[in-house]
Amino acid sequence: MTPFFVGLTILDIAGRPVLDIPPRGGVAFIEQIRLNPAGTAAGANINAAKLGVRTAAVACLGHDEKADLFSPATRAWGSTAR
Repeated sequence: MTPFFVGLTILDIAGRPVLDIPPRGGVAFIEQIRLNPAGTAAGANINAAKLGVRTAAVACLGHDEKADLFSPATRAWGSTAR
């Protein structure tokens, strides 16, 4: 049986490395920005897929470049998200 994950699906924005927090109004530079699927459905889906569970996700996505990142990113971990 394949578990289906239904719920919130968002993209987290992660920047690294964060070496320090600049003073108020200051600027700090980072080397990398990543968009990672997250949320109650996507996060649990990917975690289970990483553990070797065959998973699937159901989510409402928009029609933009960020939505286009969701399925390939989750399939990379072994999910059957579409």
